[in-house]
Amino acid sequence: MSENIKLEKIIIYLFTAIVSFAVYIFLTTDIRITLIPHISTIKLLYPMQFEFIPGTGYREAGGLFIIGESCIGAKLFICLFLILTICRVDRYDGFFKKISSILLFCITAVFLAYIATVFRITASIPFCGMENFQLIHTIFSLMVYFGTGLGLYAFLNYRSEKKS
Repeated sequence: MSENIKLEKIIIYLFTAIVSFAVYIFLTTDIRITLIPHISTIKLLYPMQFEFIPGTGYREAGGLFIIGESCIGAKLFICLFLILTICRVDRYDGFFKKISSILLFCITAVFLAYIATVFRITASIPFCGMENFQLIHTIFSLMVYFGTGLGLYAFLNYRSEKKS
């Protein structure tokens, strides 16, 4: 492997780390804004009202549950973004195409993370009144997050095999 290719890979992965860190900070800095898609979807599907509590998140008006920072999916975003980058960036020729693809991967990962977290929250709401809600929600969260990552990886693998 030539020195230029090694340096390019280092720059690409360093850029990926910087982008993922920046987006993570953006997603977790103002949860009032970043949780809007979650709250909007829940209000669309369920007749619920929410109030924003600074430092906590959105509390359902009856106190049934809170949608907070951990519900945003910022860590899931990082996992999906890294899966996309590691599995796909080498398929692009040229430094600027790789950088552009990383930005596209970033947008895709945010979109997928939002879909997964909105699904996770909305599907957990019917279980809110149960005694073991926290356990059920945690198990369901792990299944959704792991399934999303595994599904993305399987999809990327399928696309790779189909093209070759």
